[in-house]
Amino acid sequence: MLIPNPAFRPRQVASGVPTPPAPPQPRPAPPRPATGLDFAEVLALLRRALPWCLVGGVTLGVAGAWLGTLVPRAWTAEGLLTIETQRVAIPEFQTVSSERTVEPWGGRSEAKVLSSRAMVEAAVRSTGLDRHPAFAPGVSLAARLAALPGLPASLAAWLEDLDPAREAAPETDLGELVERVQRRLQVVAETQSYAIEVSFTAPDPVLAADFVNALMRAYVEDQIASKREATLQANRQLRRRADELYAELQATRARLRELEASGRSVEAGASGSVTAQALVALRAERREIDAQRAAIQSDLDQIAGAAQAGRYNVLNEALVTPRLRTLWESEAGLQRQLADSAVQFGPRHPRMVALQRELGQLREQIQGEVLGVRRDLERRLASLRARASGLDEQIRAAEREAAASAAGRAGVTELAAEAESKQKLYDLYRQRYEQTLASLEAYGPDARIVSEAAVPVRPSSPGPALLGAIGGAIGVLGTLGIAFARRRLDQTVGTVDDAVQATGLPALGGIRTIRRGLVRRTSLPDLVVERPAGDVAETVRALLARLQPGGAGQGPRILTVTSPLPGDGKSSLVAAAARVAAADGLKVLAIDGDLRRPMLASLIGVPRFVPLDALLMGTATLDDLVVQDRGSGAEFVLARPLRQVTRALLEGRPMASLLAQARSRYDLVLLDTPPVMRVVDPLVLGRQSDGTVVTVAAGAVDRTTVRAAISRLEDSGCAVLGVVVSRVGTRQDRPYVYGGYGDR
Repeated sequence: MLIPNPAFRPRQVASGVPTPPAPPQPRPAPPRPATGLDFAEVLALLRRALPWCLVGGVTLGVAGAWLGTLVPRAWTAEGLLTIETQRVAIPEFQTVSSERTVEPWGGRSEAKVLSSRAMVEAAVRSTGLDRHPAFAPGVSLAARLAALPGLPASLAAWLEDLDPAREAAPETDLGELVERVQRRLQVVAETQSYAIEVSFTAPDPVLAADFVNALMRAYVEDQIASKREATLQANRQLRRRADELYAELQATRARLRELEASGRSVEAGASGSVTAQALVALRAERREIDAQRAAIQSDLDQIAGAAQAGRYNVLNEALVTPRLRTLWESEAGLQRQLADSAVQFGPRHPRMVALQRELGQLREQIQGEVLGVRRDLERRLASLRARASGLDEQIRAAEREAAASAAGRAGVTELAAEAESKQKLYDLYRQRYEQTLASLEAYGPDARIVSEAAVPVRPSSPGPALLGAIGGAIGVLGTLGIAFARRRLDQTVGTVDDAVQATGLPALGGIRTIRRGLVRRTSLPDLVVERPAGDVAETVRALLARLQPGGAGQGPRILTVTSPLPGDGKSSLVAAAARVAAADGLKVLAIDGDLRRPMLASLIGVPRFVPLDALLMGTATLDDLVVQDRGSGAEFVLARPLRQVTRALLEGRPMASLLAQARSRYDLVLLDTPPVMRVVDPLVLGRQSDGTVVTVAAGAVDRTTVRAAISRLEDSGCAVLGVVVSRVGTRQDRPYVYGGYGDR
């Protein structure tokens, strides 16, 4: 059932002069082009891409399998060790226990150590990896292939004979070899775990297992060696310090015995005892003054060091005055202001300069306050020196007055206390020294090998079957991806549905591609005559029925046919539609309105005719121009190329009179016009007709151009009735292609 065309509005004719067509009603904006594919389009795309998918899958599958035969097999051995987190509970050994691996992240640190250059180099040397042909740099390809496991002996011997350097073994660059081994080594330690997984890939399974075990053993031995070396170093330091303390203790005891043997430690009487006690008090006060002097001197040295370094905030807390603390707080505030202002201003900004000046003044005040503290300390130091000088005089006087026994007894007491102190310190160092000696044999490593690496029984590298399957999958998926990408990126109008989505206009029909033979080239106008019941003729017939749903003379009589660009098949459609309409009994006239590149004469095969411009110039009438087609009975008004075509020529009275006569004498008038995106002729002629049909070639015009062509026609007042897509595929646009029932 054909639905009446809502875009058609009949004209009223008064006194033989057609009234101008009413302006077209605004048409809703065309829907947005579909961004995805529906299920039917996906199936159609898969069906078209299936042969290419098979070709791509087979090609890459064979290439992957062939590559798998060339790639040498690789074997991966795995071992496991764990970090020991338990410590020795013996108090005497607390000073030598390790605590660097008891944290949850210690495993990752030890994994870095395990894969370090030193560990790998030790394992390489112990396993002889530097002499293996697969790893030694400079070894030829023939030697590497000859060392592959499982190779026949005859083939291996032949490859060895091909090695030009088999007589002289190349020198191995150990650094380069270690880097190559590290690339094949993988040491993994997860967070919150003390287990460390060690894996190594090599062309020989036995070599892979031996290297993993050698690496783990080298790591454990390095742990023990590092602990032993640290303990020996501590033992030597303790021994040296203990010997120094013992020598000092013996010297103190010798002086004590000498003083006791001199007899000066005997008291002379009661007065001598009091003098001795006074002398002891004076000496105690003298020592206290010395201690105070030493403390003050230390503070002065600290102030001098801070002044030299320019950092007064490191002074002793006792030296900090309230004013100095306040100045420091002000300095910190100014520094924060200076840092905040530096984000917004440059170094020469007035605010920055003012802050710098204020900060310098504040630092001068800090320096002055520190100098005041220093002067106060110097005054106290001078006072203590004077006091010490006076005490020295008193001590000397007391010594002269005191008996020799009292002086000797005080010396004995001091020497006894000094000897006791040195004895305790010597005993402590001696005890620590003996503990380190005892712990040399009690050390254990921080890590323990849980599972040694076993010789792998299956290769870890992919074989020909797996590589072939991967290559085939990549080929199939890659081909499908290319097909879908081309479909998504293609912005041309490829089907009738694409034209409907791009323009929002009704689809009048889809003209399939006309296959041309090797000997005879058949055109669309000829095909509808040769096969009047064929699918092309039936499709054109349905197109005319949609344009005139009420029958002959009951729809738009004058139709303008145009296209966005040249080569869209509009002239062929006009000639074919005229022949089909005439064959169906309509009185039809086709006018070649393309005065720049006329095509109707060549399409219907008329070499001699009176051109349209003769009527436009007033030298001929419509009857002089009409040419009747012999095969179909359709009538044509043909044209010849003109150098200049003006709007006055197309809008003049001769053209209006021609169209008025054609309207009154014919059931259907088809007006072939140039492409709308090239010239304005279709816009001028379209306003004088009842409607305009746009022809688009599938796969030749992008959607933007089609929408722009429709916009030009509608903006000029042309009533666009629909779109016809030429050169379509019958499978994709089957709903828009008729025929196939009566054509046997």
